[in-house]
Amino acid sequence: MRRDPAHERTFAERVEFLGLDIEVLPVAVLEAAADIICTVTSVGVGADPVLPGERLLPHAHVNAIGADLIGKCEVPLHVLKSAFVTTDHRGQALRDGESQHLVESAPGPDLMDLCADPSLAERHRDGLTVFDSTGFTPEDHIVFGALLEPANDAGIGDYVRMVYLPEDALDPYAFAWHGARRPPSAVHRRGASLTVPGGPGRDLFTTPGSAGPPGCAGCSRWCAAGPVCRRRR
Repeated sequence: MRRDPAHERTFAERVEFLGLDIEVLPVAVLEAAADIICTVTSVGVGADPVLPGERLLPHAHVNAIGADLIGKCEVPLHVLKSAFVTTDHRGQALRDGESQHLVESAPGPDLMDLCADPSLAERHRDGLTVFDSTGFTPEDHIVFGALLEPANDAGIGDYVRMVYLPEDALDPYAFAWHGARRPPSAVHRRGASLTVPGGPGRDLFTTPGSAGPPGCAGCSRWCAAGPVCRRRR
């Protein structure tokens, strides 16, 4: 796999808001040390797999969740053939996920079956496993519901625009930054409108307690709502 040195150098900065210790390692070193590996890439059609798969631990688990399209490959075929493969949407996975490189009968029970009966995965617990995730709406809806309900009850969390166009395509989570860089305009705190107009370059944002636009309640760390804010005084 061709790696972009510039992307490697800036990755730690782009995910700094997560508060994680980031270390860039050669893939071979990662394979030999990791129990769980997540491939979250946009590898191109016809490109080499993201993982060589030559030094994976016998019990390693791979979450293959990168961009899906016909002809792409994050996990090498020899790993897929030797692993227990489960999908979240069998039809999609066989069409444009990792499972497109396998015969139709190769993937095992899908994620819903495993959730309903975990014993189906019991005998694979100590072996090589792959989650071929292509994603689908009901799956997202269930996860969102499980997270949003307790968050609403606890009064925590931020509302953000679901459609967000970052200034830097390599930095899609810029809206979550709490550092010194200029925040994007798409963020607004809990209780504000979710249909906030605006885009890169708009300057109507404030910090809590600071003087914002006329009538601003000062409720948001960063705000671009301006005159459409529903929490204006």
